[in-house]
Amino acid sequence: MVNASSALIIVHDPELLIWAIPLAMVRGRTRVVFDLHEDLPKQMATRYRYPRALRPVLSALAGLALRMAERVMTVTLAEPQYASIFRDDHAVFENLPITEELPTRVDADPGVVYVGDISLERGAMVLLAAVSELEDVPLTMIGRCPPALAAELQRQARTTGVDLTMTGFLPYRDAWTLACRSTVGVSPLQDLPNYRDSLPTKLLEYRCVGLVAIASRLPGSERVLEGSQVARTFTAGDPIDLARAIAETVDDPTALAIAVAEADQVRASWSWDADGFVAFLDELITSSRG
Repeated sequence: MVNASSALIIVHDPELLIWAIPLAMVRGRTRVVFDLHEDLPKQMATRYRYPRALRPVLSALAGLALRMAERVMTVTLAEPQYASIFRDDHAVFENLPITEELPTRVDADPGVVYVGDISLERGAMVLLAAVSELEDVPLTMIGRCPPALAAELQRQARTTGVDLTMTGFLPYRDAWTLACRSTVGVSPLQDLPNYRDSLPTKLLEYRCVGLVAIASRLPGSERVLEGSQVARTFTAGDPIDLARAIAETVDDPTALAIAVAEADQVRASWSWDADGFVAFLDELITSSRG
């Protein structure tokens, strides 16, 4: 909720742009910030839920909305490549983990976990199909999922004999405390323009809590896995290749210990610049009062 005395309003969800743009145009001394965490035009162009013929139109409208937004509000970017969407330069605060909020490692059982929004684009069906190729490997999915997709995942899990747990949304620390009970964290992104060069935060979070990370073989994901002795990649969209990567990890008695040993270095190297972001916002508030 926003009141008249608010000095700063931060908008994160793209769906709120339709309200944020007119609000910014009449804001008075209130500053409005749109924090972009997705390449929205590319996302609209590839979303399976929309008819194929409609996607180019939605992509163009998304680009238009973002360029309109930069004219009336402050824009910050979670990844540097998003700059190509805009006419002007905007501050970049990479979407890295808030490491002090992540739990420490607990004893784990052999199993696979996925944390984040669950969708076809993010490879939910590919992951389930991969686990169905393995024996006695449970799968936990933590995050929001459209009801129809959740029902289909659960139906297919019953059909193929996968021990699937779907928790729905959990608070951040609760989600990662549960995730720590598994040994393998997977990021099965499809090879789509919005994901190809994107840096998946969940991969860093997997590594920060000592999970063995497995990811689609995409440039952004491979950047996150550099330097790991145990992280593995697979061909995006290929459940057989993903099953191979999971099996190799589960069968390696040293993999988990190495991932746990790597966690401290990952936390030190990849942490969100909270102080820089707060200083940036303080400067905006100060300038709005000037």
